[in-house]
Amino acid sequence: MPVLFEDNNQWESWERPGRIGFAGFTLGFIVISGIGEALPTTNNSSSLSESDINVTRKHNTIEKNSLLSACLEGDLLKVYSLIERGADINTTDEDGDTSLLLSCYYGHIDIVNLLIDKGCDINKPDNNGVTPLMRACRGGHLPIIARLIGIGADINTTDEDGDTSLLLSCMNGNIDIVNLLIDKGCPIHKPNNAGMTPLMKACLYGNLPIVARLIEKGADINTTNKDGDTPLSLSCDNGYIDIVNLLIDKGCDINKPGNAGMTPLMKACDEEHLPIVAPLIERGADINTTDEDGDTPLSFSCINGNIDIVNLLIDNGCDINKPGNDGMTPLMKACRRGHLPIVARLIEIGADINTTNKDGNTPLSLSCMNGNIDIVNLLIDKGCAIHKPDNDGMTPLMKACLNKHLPIVTRLIEKGADINTSDKNGETALSLASTGGNNDIVNLLLDKVSDELKSNVDRKPQLTKGTENEDMVIEKGLDIQTQELNVAGMLQILAYLNYFKILIQTAVLILL
Repeated sequence: MPVLFEDNNQWESWERPGRIGFAGFTLGFIVISGIGEALPTTNNSSSLSESDINVTRKHNTIEKNSLLSACLEGDLLKVYSLIERGADINTTDEDGDTSLLLSCYYGHIDIVNLLIDKGCDINKPDNNGVTPLMRACRGGHLPIIARLIGIGADINTTDEDGDTSLLLSCMNGNIDIVNLLIDKGCPIHKPNNAGMTPLMKACLYGNLPIVARLIEKGADINTTNKDGDTPLSLSCDNGYIDIVNLLIDKGCDINKPGNAGMTPLMKACDEEHLPIVAPLIERGADINTTDEDGDTPLSFSCINGNIDIVNLLIDNGCDINKPGNDGMTPLMKACRRGHLPIVARLIEIGADINTTNKDGNTPLSLSCMNGNIDIVNLLIDKGCAIHKPDNDGMTPLMKACLNKHLPIVTRLIEKGADINTSDKNGETALSLASTGGNNDIVNLLLDKVSDELKSNVDRKPQLTKGTENEDMVIEKGLDIQTQELNVAGMLQILAYLNYFKILIQTAVLILL
C-alpha cells in the first residue's frame, strides 16, 4: 500500500516494503526514527526539481549516518532494516570508518556476520590504514577475528604506523588471538615504522604469555627498534621482572645499550626497579658502564634517591667516584638532589667531598644551592673546604645567600666563611643577598660587617633613603654605640651592595 509524503505542497507516493523474515521470526518494516523525508518515486533524475534533489541528498545522508550509528550501537534490527532499504554497506564517514570497521571494534559479531553476508569489503581500511581485522585485534574480539580470517582477511597488511594485526594483538594481550594469527602464518618478526616488533610490543605492555609464545616460535630476542631499545631494555624500563627473567634465561644480551648508551641495568636503576637490578647484576651486567653523558648505574640511582639500589651497587663493587661528562660524581648528584642517606653512605665509604665538576662546583656548593642544611652540616663535619669558589669565583656562602638559605648562611659564617670575598663580577655575599631580597640574611651579614669595621666619625650627615635594603644599610652604617656615622664602614658596605648612587651621595656629604 503506498504511503503519501508531502514536500512543497506536492504529494508523492512511496511503496512500503513488504513484510520480511529475519532471525526466525517475521517483522513488519519499521520506519527509522529521524528519516522524515521520502524518496520521490520517479526514476528520471532529470525531471527532479531542485527541492527533490535536496530531499534525496538529505535522505542519503541520514541513511548513511543511521547505518554507521546503528553499527556502532550494535542495533542489529536497525542495521538489517537499513540494508534492506538499500543503505550502502561500504560507505565511510569523515574518518574513513565503515559499518564493518565500527562493528569489529565494538565486538558486534552478529552485525559483522550480516555485513559479510551482504557482501561488504572486509579489507577496506580507514583513513589511517586500519583494517577491520586490525580493529578486531585491537579490541580483542576473537570470534570476529576468526570469521574475518576464515573468509580471507589480509593478516599481513599494515596501517600507516606499520602496525600489523599481530603487533596490535601483542599490545592487547590476548594470547588466543596471537596463537590464531601465528597459526595462520602471520610474520612474527615484522617491525612497525618505529622498529618495534611484536615481541617488543608484548614486552613493552608486560604480556608474559605472548612473550613466551613468540620466543618459542623463534622471535629475535636481541633485535632493536629505532631508539636502540631491545626487548630486555623495554622490560627493564617498565619493571616486568618475569619477562626479564625469561629473556635472560633465553640468553639475551644483558649489556646491549640503546642509542643513548643506556643499558638495561641503567634503565632499571633509572626507574628504581630493585627486583630487576638484582638479577641483572647476578647475571653479569656491567655496573660501571656509562651512557653517552658519562653517567653510570650508580649515578642514576643517586639522582633518584633509591638507597637500596645504591647499597646493592656499592656492595657489588661499583666505582663511587666516577664522574659524568660534566664532572658530576655520584656524591655531587646526591647532594644536588638532597638525598641525605645516600650522601652519608657515599662519604662513609670514601667518596671525595672536595672534588669539583666542570663548573667548579663542589658537593658543598651544590648543597648550598639546594638548601639542604643537614647535608651541609654533614659535609662541614667531615672537613670539606668551605671557602672553595667555583669557576666564576662564587663561594658556597655566596650561593647560599643568592638562594636565600638562611640556616646555611648562618652555619657557614659560624664556621668562618669569608663574607668579604667577591666573585668575578665583583659580587659579594652581601650584594647577592640584597639582590635576592632576603632581609634576614642581609641583616646577618651587615651585623657581621659592622662588627669588623666599627670606628667613629664626628659628623652625622642626613642621607637620602631609597629601597628597603638601602634603608637597612644606612641604618647599619649609623648604628654605632655613639650613633655616629661610621664612614669607613658605610662606604665599604655600600661598595659591597653595589649601591653606587648612595655611595656617591655619601661621599659628597662627607666632603661638604
